[in-house]
Order: sequence, then structure tokens, then C-alpha cells
Amino acid sequence: MEWVHSGKRELFELWGIDSMQALQLALRAAGDLVNGDEEDLRWVGSDDGHLGFPRTYPEFLPKALLRKLERMIDREIAAHARKSAAERSRAQQSAAERKQSRARAGRSKPISG
Repeated sequence: MEWVHSGKRELFELWGIDSMQALQLALRAAGDLVNGDEEDLRWVGSDDGHLGFPRTYPEFLPKALLRKLERMIDREIAAHARKSAAERSRAQQSAAERKQSRARAGRSKPISG
């Protein structure tokens, strides 16, 4: 793996017992390398500064704690999805109400002639 940042080039050798573990380790290493530099780095076409590298947890944590963390994350994701869906629904409803209001206003104009 090669990391070039601020004119500095670093090479890292990563390997795993199989290709899946090597990929997991490479993604973890890439996320660790950019940690703290998110404000300076962007994917092409993105302006939010989120690079999308998954968060990893220390391997020594007990499985029960890892499961608890995963449930907490899942709850937060579900709450965010519900909130986003409700906001979209309200925006669509408001747009439909504005359209109906304009249509009613157009019908109520007096006919001159």
C-alpha cells in the first residue's frame, strides 16, 4: 500500500491469511491514515468531507460489547432513516399543498369580458 500526502511518500506492506483479511486490513489502514485529515481530503465530486472508511473496533473487545455497539449503531441509523423519511414526506406534502393552492387561486379569478 502506498500513501502520498503533503509531498511525503510512505510504503506499507499489508498481508493477511487470505485475500479477505488482507482487504479488511488495507481498508482499516487507509481509514487510520486519513484519520484527522478528513477536512483536507475529498472524493471527486464530494464536498462533505466524509471519506466513507468504515470505523473499526479493537479486536480485544468482548463480543458482548461489540454486539451492544452494533445495536446502538443500528438504532441510530434507523432513527435517522425515519427522520429523513418524515422530512421528505412533509416536503412532498407541502409541495402538493402549494400546487393545489395555486390551482384554486387560478380557478377563482374573475372572468372579464
